[in-house]
Amino acid sequence: MHYSGEGTPPNGVYSENPTPSNPSPVIYYYVSADTEFPANAEIPFSTVEAAVVEYLTTEGEQPAAVNWQTTM
Repeated sequence: MHYSGEGTPPNGVYSENPTPSNPSPVIYYYVSADTEFPANAEIPFSTVEAAVVEYLTTEGEQPAAVNWQTTM
C-alpha cells in the first residue's frame, strides 16, 4: 500500500511487511504508470481490507492497521 496524506514525507509512505515475499522491489501498474514498491511492501489482503475500512471511516486518515515505512 501507498499513502500520501497530511503529515507524510513528500513521496508518502509504503506499507511494511517484516517478512517480505519478494527479494527485490515489486512493480505495480499504479495511476497509469509502472510504479516500484519496496520488496517488503506486500501485505496480507486482510490487512489491506482493514486499512481501507479505517481510511474510509476516518475521512482519509493514515490507517494505523498498517505498519508504514518512509523510504524505499
